[in-house]
Amino acid sequence: EKGILTDYINQNYPGLQPIDDSIYYVQLSAPINDTVTIVNDTTVCVYYKGMFLDGFVFDTNIDSVADRLDRTFSSTDSLEVTVGSSAQIRGFSQALVNMKLGEWSRVIMPSYCAYDSTGSTSIPPYKTLIFDIYVCSINDHSVYDDASEK
Repeated sequence: EKGILTDYINQNYPGLQPIDDSIYYVQLSAPINDTVTIVNDTTVCVYYKGMFLDGFVFDTNIDSVADRLDRTFSSTDSLEVTVGSSAQIRGFSQALVNMKLGEWSRVIMPSYCAYDSTGSTSIPPYKTLIFDIYVCSINDHSVYDDASEK
């Protein structure tokens, strides 16, 4: 897995270094509010797309992605998570503490930050995952509120 991940990073993001020797983090668009921070136990709502390195989408809550793939996923509502909770894979929480309100980021995580040797229903064991994540609210701060104040 490590060699495949290293090759993917070198081909797509030359020079990108992991955060805390684990996840790779690429900001796709700047936040609309960079003063509200995310820490453990913060309630965050996100839109996301989960993919394998080959681009296969295994899960999403983004309507346009689901429609384009002509597949049904669990929900197209924003996902509310408590950062650092055991209900989330470690790499997802690690990504969120680096993000700000209204930011799109791509997170590439080795299996030991995701489902490791156990896998899940739609994810094989030892699979590197990519998540495109958009933070739409942090606690009581929403992108909709912040956008209307500008």
